[in-house]
Amino acid sequence: MFPLFALSACQQPSPLASSSMTPALPSLSLHRNHVTPGTNPLFVRVTFTETTTYEQAIASLQAVGQREYPWTCDDLRTPVPPLLAERRAAFARSHFLLIDYPSDAQMYQLATFPQVTSIDAYPSYMCP
Repeated sequence: MFPLFALSACQQPSPLASSSMTPALPSLSLHRNHVTPGTNPLFVRVTFTETTTYEQAIASLQAVGQREYPWTCDDLRTPVPPLLAERRAAFARSHFLLIDYPSDAQMYQLATFPQVTSIDAYPSYMCP
């Protein structure tokens, strides 16, 4: 019995194996997700359709275990994020939200959501 346990313990789980994920067609996910698997970007920009509300976008992030990164540059002037009204207004103009340290599985799952139009690495830069 021990060798069987040791063998199963050495097997690597699939990064996409998750009971909570319902994979879409791989081509659809790959078409929307422009981040190369395994690159581990610090920030990712998730762009939503123009009809997606801020609340729907936030719910999408939460569904994959992520939350909005409220700043758009590195040199944080304050540890307090912008006000909710400011974040909603910025989303209404840009239709994107940032997330930080996403896993490949989280990006794959987000790319399957119909309200997500693209997922892209987002370069960090100093605030003006």
